[in-house]
Amino acid sequence: MFKVSKSVSALGLLAGATWLSSSAVAFEQHEAHVHGEAVINIVVENGQVEAAFKSPMMNIVGFEYEATSEADKAKVASALQVFQDAYALVKLPDEARCLVDDVDVHLGDEHEEHDHEKEHGHEEEHGHEEEHGHEEEHGHEKEHGHEEEHAHEEEHDHAHESEAATHSDVHAHYHFKCANPAALTSMELGFIEAFKGIEELDVNLLFGNKAKKVVLTKESSQITF
Repeated sequence: MFKVSKSVSALGLLAGATWLSSSAVAFEQHEAHVHGEAVINIVVENGQVEAAFKSPMMNIVGFEYEATSEADKAKVASALQVFQDAYALVKLPDEARCLVDDVDVHLGDEHEEHDHEKEHGHEEEHGHEEEHGHEEEHGHEKEHGHEEEHAHEEEHDHAHESEAATHSDVHAHYHFKCANPAALTSMELGFIEAFKGIEELDVNLLFGNKAKKVVLTKESSQITF
C-alpha cells in the first residue's frame, strides 16, 4: 500500500476530520467495488469544503495486484503525483479564495470477498475426517469410501476458495478552507479527466442542510450547489 499525506496544520487536520465525521453521517455508504465507477462524498459548510474520494485501483493504474515491476511502480508513483494536485481534481470558484488545508491519499488498500460459511463448513469437514481416521481399525472399506468422497468435496471447496477475490481501492481526502464562502456556488471535478479508467463518478453532496446526488460522466464534470 502506498500513502501520501500533506497537512498545512496538524490542528487543522484534527478539526477538519472531526467536522467531516459529524457532518457526513447522512451520507449513504458506498461499498460496491465496481470497475469503471468511483464515488466522492463532499461536504460544504461554514467556508470549508471536505471531499472523500474512493475508487478501485483498476480505474487508476489498470491493475489491483501489488506493484513489483518497475513499470507498475512508475504507474503508481504517477497516480500519487496526480492525486496530490488537489486544485486540479477539486476545482472551486476563484472568487471563493479557497486554499488546501489537507491532502491524504492511500493507494492499494486491500479487502477480500470471501464466503465464510463455506470456509467454516470446510473446517468442520476436516474435523470429521480426523475423527473418522481414529476409527480406522473398525472398517477399512468404509474409510476408503469416505476418503474418496472427502477428496472430491475438498477439491470442490479449494476451487471455491480460489475464487475469493482480493480487491484494492484508492482513498483520497481533501480539505479546503475558503475566505469567501458566499462564492461557493459550484465546483468542477477532474477525476474522470485525470484517470481514464473512471467512466462514472457518483457524487454525494451535502451543502449546509441540503443533500444532492449527481452522477458525472466523461461528458459532465460540473456540479452546482
